[in-house]
Amino acid sequence: MIDSSKTINFRIGQRIRHLRKKLKCSGTLFAKELEISQQQLSRYERGTNRISIELIYRISEKFDVHISYFLQSDYASCIEQRKKTQEKNNRLIAESCIKNDFN
Repeated sequence: MIDSSKTINFRIGQRIRHLRKKLKCSGTLFAKELEISQQQLSRYERGTNRISIELIYRISEKFDVHISYFLQSDYASCIEQRKKTQEKNNRLIAESCIKNDFN
């Protein structure tokens, strides 16, 4: 059986590394921005240490990415799911308004 916490830690770590590299930021500078050591950042990126939700939130706020970026296995599917949910909600609201108009 696969330890899901290790899988999640690894996936979040990959997302952090991807974000850091996308921003063309060194590990040292990125860690300094987060007020953690470069060694700790490296452990997060490798998935060897569990990252707190507070730090994930801080990263998302500081670097302007949605928190779901770190939690979804595929960020594009997260955006697509959000669009589908919004469309469904809009449809339900419209249907409710139509029903209320006829009652």
